[in-house]
Amino acid sequence: MYQYHKEPETSIHPDSITNDGGFWPDIVIADFVKEARIPPQYDDGKQYSALVRAMATANIELKSWTARQIEQGKTRSDDAGQIIGGVGVATSLYKDAVYNRAKANLLTHFATVNRKDEAEALAKESQDTYDRLITEYQKAIRTIQDTVTASVRLL
Repeated sequence: MYQYHKEPETSIHPDSITNDGGFWPDIVIADFVKEARIPPQYDDGKQYSALVRAMATANIELKSWTARQIEQGKTRSDDAGQIIGGVGVATSLYKDAVYNRAKANLLTHFATVNRKDEAEALAKESQDTYDRLITEYQKAIRTIQDTVTASVRLL
């Protein structure tokens, strides 16, 4: 009788995602999972896809700012804008923006991944969580661009 032998699963995705053009940093997937506290229910493919979409969105929004920096002779985000403690603030903010946008997109799909505990799932899926993460993304992008942000609340 033939016994089915299943090969061990291997990730088709690399450990990091090379960014477009080399100005913005590559994103290490394990850093994203750790820093953004991504739930373990998401497989490597979902994490990879969410990060690629978030990077593409951020790169588009920062296209003009990036072009101005390159015109000024800056070839990497670490060299552009403020540098505090030897770290380029633009690079740090870019990573925060990408992580927040990717996490927001992952969490909106949580219901299709796992439904262990209704209360936990609702907290992870909530529109408030998504909105907060997208707001953090937008704040980071606007800070890189030196754009003043303002909030308005209807009372």
